[in-house]
Amino acid sequence: MSMEAYESGDRWSIYLGDCMEIMRNLPIGSADVVLTDPPYATAGGNTNGRSSGADTQFWEYWFRSVWGRVADVTKGGGCGFVFADWRMIAAAASAISGGIDRQGGRAWALSQGLVWDRKHLGMGAPFRSGYEMIGFVRGPLWKQDPKLIPRNLRAVIEHPWRYGSHPHHGAEKPVALCRQLLEWAGPGVVFDPFMGSGTSGVAAISLPGRRFIGIERDERYAETATRRLCEAERALDQVAMFPSSP
Repeated sequence: MSMEAYESGDRWSIYLGDCMEIMRNLPIGSADVVLTDPPYATAGGNTNGRSSGADTQFWEYWFRSVWGRVADVTKGGGCGFVFADWRMIAAAASAISGGIDRQGGRAWALSQGLVWDRKHLGMGAPFRSGYEMIGFVRGPLWKQDPKLIPRNLRAVIEHPWRYGSHPHHGAEKPVALCRQLLEWAGPGVVFDPFMGSGTSGVAAISLPGRRFIGIERDERYAETATRRLCEAERALDQVAMFPSSP
């Protein structure tokens, strides 16, 4: 199968199409870190608690298939972060536990749920939501490096971000938050099978020792991500040429 791709040297690659099909054609163990924001709000993840259990079960079944291929693409010693909300974090944990590392034959795990305190009111009733969940996922061979993740870190991340419209995507995440997550995960190839407008990629290439691989099925968002990564790349090259400039 041919894969339509946008690429820029050794820094990043973007594939346009269905992630399940594209992941089947990516080399096993080609990524080190996963950072992704899968579609969950439309499958039982609403903050008002009115969604059906059947939707949640369907999402879990679907995401188990997705993560099985993510586990193939990502090294067993890798780790990552998956955005979710309070309802879907448990479904994501259950789905990820079925992702087996081909080399070691042992399972991946969503081992902790981090709380991202957005510092602004969001949707929900009777209580307004002001946070999201971020699942920390680790491969079967992952080992904690205290230099990357000190043992005194809280499981609450405070990062202001308003609910509502954002310039690139309706579910856009802040680049600075993604950059912090990637700093904890460590260097290597960053993989996002639900790339959207490319925030994870912009965060990845802004850090030393990272390369980015992203997948997006919506051509509009893939083009937006390509533009953002090109702009970020030009900015990085300018800083490298003129390190004293602001």
